Amino acid sequence: MRGVLFDVDDTLVDHAEDRHLHRHLTGELTFQEQRRARVRDMLGAADLDDATADAWFAGYTERFEAAWAAYDDVASVLDLLASHDLA
Repeated sequence: MRGVLFDVDDTLVDHAEDRHLHRHLTGELTFQEQRRARVRDMLGAADLDDATADAWFAGYTERFEAAWAAYDDVASVLDLLASHDLA
């Protein structure tokens, strides 16, 4: 083994994506549009304008990232893999 590659979502940090990500991945929505759709769903505000949805998501992202916490076993796994290149 030359290295180990981890992703953040649901590997190191408990965060599941919702149905709007699927709509983005299939090309139905742009990345920004899926963010706006998530905000409108979370707030129950289908008529929320784009600028307000963008501002709300920016605030959400700031708070979400500030609250990130690794799973309990992450440190021990990283210790076990310390002699390998990690990304």
